[in-house]
Amino acid sequence: SLLYAGLGRREEALRGYLRRPKDLLGALGMSGVIQITWILMFAAAARGLNIRVPLLFLVLVIPIIMLVSQVPVSLNGWGVRESATVLLLGRVGVPAAHALSLSLVGAVMPFIGAAAGAALFLARRRKKTRP
Repeated sequence: SLLYAGLGRREEALRGYLRRPKDLLGALGMSGVIQITWILMFAAAARGLNIRVPLLFLVLVIPIIMLVSQVPVSLNGWGVRESATVLLLGRVGVPAAHALSLSLVGAVMPFIGAAAGAALFLARRRKKTRP
């Protein structure tokens, strides 16, 4: 029953997008930008770690890795993302330790950016509340 309630909400949201195709195109465009950002971030991390992975291969596997990491079996995808990265990058000869390092760096990079943004937000908020 809970599963069906969730499906009903998704179906309702999808119908809303179908009534407003411009919004659907906007959401798809934003999704594409996010995927490209993930791919470029992993490519930069691989280069920084001196891991040779073809960019085209990253274009193919990073969306899969990010999708798999969304499966709700762990906290924030930890473990699932790393396993998928080791498995998929192993297909092009990347050693497991290197793939694991890349996955960990790829997971921590957004966290560092978010932490910096949170610090700025809190500092700004604190500045506004001072008399």
